[in-house]
Amino acid sequence: MAIHGRSARSDCEAKTDPALADPSLGSGPYTPDGPTPVWVDHPAVPPLAQEVTLYSPILREEPTGKAVVGPVLKAAAQSFSDLKVRAVLDIEGQSGFAVVIDEYVDGGHVQQLVEIFTLNDAGEVGGIRIFTRPWLVPPPSGRACMPC
Repeated sequence: MAIHGRSARSDCEAKTDPALADPSLGSGPYTPDGPTPVWVDHPAVPPLAQEVTLYSPILREEPTGKAVVGPVLKAAAQSFSDLKVRAVLDIEGQSGFAVVIDEYVDGGHVQQLVEIFTLNDAGEVGGIRIFTRPWLVPPPSGRACMPC
């Protein structure tokens, strides 16, 4: 079976070219809790600027303006239930911060989100970029793997 011109995999674990992998991450499957989980609190987000823009891979357009972006963010927040903040990072050379989040889905799979908040000169959020990717986590024993 082909999906968008590519052959479907027979198993759910992707193969990674070792030359592209960070050796410090190890060669095993991603384990969201890791050997010693350290979760942090989500930082307080400064107020949205009147001209704030939201960039997201799931939206057809880039909503702009506090009156539009605010309700979009509120609706998105209601769709997530088990978020764990892995890290809060400074943005080098720019005023803002990034939040790395793991969301547990269906009891054993993880979706990782990165929220990047850039700040304007007034310290308000002028831009929000959302990136997301699923992590292939082996399902609990006894459960079938979802098709890849």
